[in-house]
Amino acid sequence: MSKREPRKGGAKPFLVGVLLDQRYHYLRQVVPGVIRYKNAHPNILFAAIRGMPVQDFAQLPMLRGADGWIVQLADADQLKQVEATGLPFVNISNLMSFGGPRVVSSEEQVGALAARHLLDCGLREFAFWGNREHVYSQEREAAFTRVIEQAGFTVRHWHARTAAGAQDAFLARTLSEMERPLGVMAANDRFAMAILHTCMELGRRVPEQVAVIGVDNDTVQAEMLQTPLSSVALNGNEVGYQAMLLLHRLMRGEPWDGSVLRVPPVGVVARASTDILLVEDLEIRKALRYMRANFARLKSVEDVLAVVPLSRRPFEIRFRRVVGRSPYEELCRLRLELARSLLLGSSMSLTEIGSRCGFESIKEFSYFFCRHVGLSPGKFRKSTVYGSDPGNG
Repeated sequence: MSKREPRKGGAKPFLVGVLLDQRYHYLRQVVPGVIRYKNAHPNILFAAIRGMPVQDFAQLPMLRGADGWIVQLADADQLKQVEATGLPFVNISNLMSFGGPRVVSSEEQVGALAARHLLDCGLREFAFWGNREHVYSQEREAAFTRVIEQAGFTVRHWHARTAAGAQDAFLARTLSEMERPLGVMAANDRFAMAILHTCMELGRRVPEQVAVIGVDNDTVQAEMLQTPLSSVALNGNEVGYQAMLLLHRLMRGEPWDGSVLRVPPVGVVARASTDILLVEDLEIRKALRYMRANFARLKSVEDVLAVVPLSRRPFEIRFRRVVGRSPYEELCRLRLELARSLLLGSSMSLTEIGSRCGFESIKEFSYFFCRHVGLSPGKFRKSTVYGSDPGNG
């Protein structure tokens, strides 16, 4: 195809093609954000939405009339095919470190969140299981390792083999030899599920011997496992919205500045695969278990002192030394974690969620959530589930 001059407006709508492999949970999340932006801009229409892998982009008939497209690029050959069309495009794949205009998840924040979650469990042995050929895995691994090492521990690095049989044998051998209890971050939920299945075959208890956290929060898969999987939830909807916003600008003739937009993840959705608490200080461990089981009805730190034989000041000093934050900060973290999880994964009303998290009114809940997150609960839910509020551009 010859190069096409960008259209700067007018009555004729922009036609957009969306080519994403919707077999994957994360990519299925991107589409609603794309649609949200499109619905707020009447001058944008879809040429087509294709939900399966594309091998030869240049031969797709729909491209003959398209003005731009949202794609996931797997390799340099696909990038060359896209560039040869002369059409503006935005790539939402983080498989490679290049690929034209890109909007992707912030992998650094993903890895850091998973590391802090496993550290909060009191674990002291860590490993990462991923694929060294994919950039998203490399970046998650680097951030995970940095946070764990800053806490004074080391990370063992495991990488997928090409053959499934060799991969299974490697996991079985390695998990058999590891010291326990062990905290493992997997590059995504599929890798995490492989670890859980291997642990089941070996008779390794999850999370008592091996605690596992994945990435993607594929809710159907995560909840159906024998041990439900903890996972870092990505904000695919926001990726889709921001990708459409960037594509719209490119189709109007605005230049790309060469930067990569990285969208922060939503947070950790904690489930049974990391439901472990390893703390040597018996009083602090007892307090933590009590707080985690009852945080929604605790009114203050004084309520926690009812279960530990310590006065407030010595308790707070020991708690901060063991946990790394104050008892009040821990209560806030627990409430915030539950609020995010319910806003992300349930259809409960904001009033119901606030009550479940221990707040007596929606006003109190909204103030707390906004102070810690920077958004009201309603805006957080909308931006996560549907993509950002559309502007007028």
